[in-house]
Amino acid sequence: MTETPSTGAAPIHVALVDDQALIRSGLAMLIDSQPDLEVVAQASDGREAAASVAVAGADVVLMDV
Repeated sequence: MTETPSTGAAPIHVALVDDQALIRSGLAMLIDSQPDLEVVAQASDGREAAASVAVAGADVVLMDV
């Protein structure tokens, strides 16, 4: 677990689930640009997300329904 330089706290782990790869990659770039956020997983649908160990370990899941 890495610490953020500004606060010394661990970053918030985010998982992204969206069927559009371009949306996922854009959100990932935006989220990863923040020092206190880190994208730990990406999935293209709910089944893929449910099967992912990395998604299960995320603090926050952003999912397009």
